[in-house]
Amino acid sequence: MLKTDLLFTSILFSILTALCTVVSAQKVTRLTEVKIADNGLYFDGQKRSNDDLEIDEPGFDYFFGRRITPHGDCVKQFGDYVFMSWWAGGEDDKHVMLSRFNRKSEVLETIRFPHTHVGFRHTYAHIGDSHNTIAVAVSPIDSTVHLLYDMHSYSENDFPQSFFNYSVSKSGAALVPDGQFTLDKFNSKRTYLNEVYNYSDITYPNFFLNNKNELFVWFREGGNNNGAYKFAKYNGQFWSSFTDFNVLNAQSRGNSYNWGLYGDMKYVNGKLRVGFVKRMNNDNDIYIFNNGFHYAYSNDPNGKNQWFNYKDEPLSLPIIDPSDLFFYEPGNEVSSNGANSVRISSGADWTVTDEESVHFIVNNVRTTANAESIDVHAFKKRSDDEFTISTDFPGGNLYAVRGNYVFLSGLNSSGKPYIYMTEGGTNNWQLLYEATDGKSFRHANVLIEDDKLFLYLMETGIGSAQPIYLQIYDLGLPEEVVLGHEETQPLSEVVLYPNPAKDNLSIRPFTGSFMSYAIYGFSGSSFLKGNTDTGNIDISSLAPGFYIAEIKGSNFHERIKFVVE
Repeated sequence: MLKTDLLFTSILFSILTALCTVVSAQKVTRLTEVKIADNGLYFDGQKRSNDDLEIDEPGFDYFFGRRITPHGDCVKQFGDYVFMSWWAGGEDDKHVMLSRFNRKSEVLETIRFPHTHVGFRHTYAHIGDSHNTIAVAVSPIDSTVHLLYDMHSYSENDFPQSFFNYSVSKSGAALVPDGQFTLDKFNSKRTYLNEVYNYSDITYPNFFLNNKNELFVWFREGGNNNGAYKFAKYNGQFWSSFTDFNVLNAQSRGNSYNWGLYGDMKYVNGKLRVGFVKRMNNDNDIYIFNNGFHYAYSNDPNGKNQWFNYKDEPLSLPIIDPSDLFFYEPGNEVSSNGANSVRISSGADWTVTDEESVHFIVNNVRTTANAESIDVHAFKKRSDDEFTISTDFPGGNLYAVRGNYVFLSGLNSSGKPYIYMTEGGTNNWQLLYEATDGKSFRHANVLIEDDKLFLYLMETGIGSAQPIYLQIYDLGLPEEVVLGHEETQPLSEVVLYPNPAKDNLSIRPFTGSFMSYAIYGFSGSSFLKGNTDTGNIDISSLAPGFYIAEIKGSNFHERIKFVVE
């Protein structure tokens, strides 16, 4: 049946006063699978504690987690190329690696860098540290490739040659022809972005581009419960000074406690945004690690000013009190029983659509006694005052795409990829794709750009060197075709509503000798075309899902979205 409370009793894209979009139904399709290497690093040994750091046992032992490849900000698209950073395995190799895949020629090239993984606390080379990821980016200004790697809050005083590791290519290296993507295109490693500034105590390097195609870097300074996000911009020659999003040692600035951030900084839909759960330096609250959804955005493309919380209330950087950004406590969804009784160990994953619908998720909110374990999804449309909360959704990585849709991708219990979609500001997830055969994977990193989904995966294998793959999917998003727009009446006079039988679309007002229509669906749904002289369109044959109706009358021509339940 037709549902119009989600979408628009007066639902026209009236902002498109001169343009209209035609949509064709497509399915999610896997376009490419390419093996990147057989020897991606994996920590296959035992998890260590502070009591047994000196012992060297069989397998590559680890602190924190087993995953190191792919991990972090490790896959980017630039032009026809996909860039993937990774650590080589096994334990006796562990070099920094960078692969470039040409999607047109299908040529894969890999560069091996001299640097090797420093190990836990930069001291125990036989114990892997999963925090020491390799971030990769390309600057569109000069086509340089940038790598930041192998850092976990190390000090320049302790490790002067490798506390901070940065490799940048020569100008144009990202686009050199096949066969020329080689180590000599990179400058020597250095321990700074801009030698004027200090880069000690840094973890979690990441890159992003703003809407001017300017490259930014951000990372955390400090530790888990006393950390700050800071970011800088590359102008094609130099990195700028830092902008501090929040402060270290917030208690000394008047806050009740010190705190750190577990989340992301992104440039999404024309705005710089930050979303996170916080970790407090407070051993007596109910949370053993993280808690609280927090969100802020800036209208300044450089992120220095014009910051606001989700209520559009102004904020000033650096943030001292995180409560100014707080909007919901996911820990409320499980029972608490005194100090340290609720466990949230993962960070917030989030996205924002082109219609400013905001989505947040956090996985594995549980009690420390393991009596309860849930995932939490918070979402709101631009017009909503508050977030709606759901614990009924599939897990995965969130990405918004054009057309106000949110995609979620991950691996099922068999290690096979799946892809879901919902409309912005809703929790109506539809399964678009799920592999039923082929390889099984341990974990995956997700990137969605230019209507394509890139999965960077490690196959399930044995040992500390295991295969890694790239898969590329066509998401089946509608092709956008610009049409002429000729109306003799204002578009706002065209209204969609259901008739009492709830099996028709009814277009009012309807005038003229005929109206032509075309209905296009996602998820591979067939579409309808035809003419009507009543203004009614029979939709009784449509399966549940999202649809777009393009309607043309003698005095209007418009595109309307609707949902069949």
